[in-house]
Amino acid sequence: MHELSITQALYDLTLDEANGLGANRVTALTVQVGALTAIDPSAVVFYFETMSKGSCAEGALIHFDKVMPTARCQNCHHEMPIPTSATNGSAGFNYAWLQDYNQMVCENCGHQRFELVGGHEFALLSLEIE
Repeated sequence: MHELSITQALYDLTLDEANGLGANRVTALTVQVGALTAIDPSAVVFYFETMSKGSCAEGALIHFDKVMPTARCQNCHHEMPIPTSATNGSAGFNYAWLQDYNQMVCENCGHQRFELVGGHEFALLSLEIE
């Protein structure tokens, strides 16, 4: 249910940016979503459609740019993806990534301690306006 507050913030930002640019209409937006956020894109679309009725963003399409989980070695700072079993197709998220993350070995130096650096993003990347 956290999608409601996240979508409200996205909607507010969309309107602020559109108004600042003098837009009459928002036709599309691109949103970056990390695979580890547990955000359901269909819920974001539903809430955004509901919130935007009667506004300049009504009917805007939302494109999602998924960011896969990434870890940085604490020894050599090499960045590498967390194995892809970290995500679950239709649900978009599960906790299997924790096991994969805890078993990772740096492909550069062999170290086993990592910092999570990608996969938890949520950001408005762009707007298409008229």
